[in-house]
Amino acid sequence: MNAIIENLDFRKNNFSKWFSGVFALLSLVAFFITIETNDSRKWGTVVGIVMFGAIFYFNLRNKISVSQQGIVIRDMLRERDIRWLEITSLDYNSSYHGHGVSLVLTINYGLPTKTVLLHVKQYKKKEMQRFFEILDQQCVYANKNEHFIKQAKGEMHWKEKIKMY
Repeated sequence: MNAIIENLDFRKNNFSKWFSGVFALLSLVAFFITIETNDSRKWGTVVGIVMFGAIFYFNLRNKISVSQQGIVIRDMLRERDIRWLEITSLDYNSSYHGHGVSLVLTINYGLPTKTVLLHVKQYKKKEMQRFFEILDQQCVYANKNEHFIKQAKGEMHWKEKIKMY
């Protein structure tokens, strides 16, 4: 296992954060507009404020931290501390869902095996590429699929990503 030169902290991209933040702010404005009325729409705006405010808060909370000991993944509800030696397999593939396809990094760790799914497109490109490189260096004994190895070495071109689908 190699020493990491720098610690790396990165969050989700700004679109998901500010999209929900703008809608929370618009709901707040709509609430103040309807505050003087006895209409039931006022409570709908309160629901919008709470819902979009919670989504905004959870998007701010999402973070991945890389250190000498391992990685810490914070998501909406919990924080996972994963040591480098606990990681058993790394898998980079496409995931199909109702409205499209997303690229997913799957990290399996621990005994019994636990799984973390990271949607790669939700994070900034350069920071995620560095994360792939660090995972490749630190997880020497982990099983890795061919797509992960190509992405970690910077050899994954857009034509090969299309073939993953």
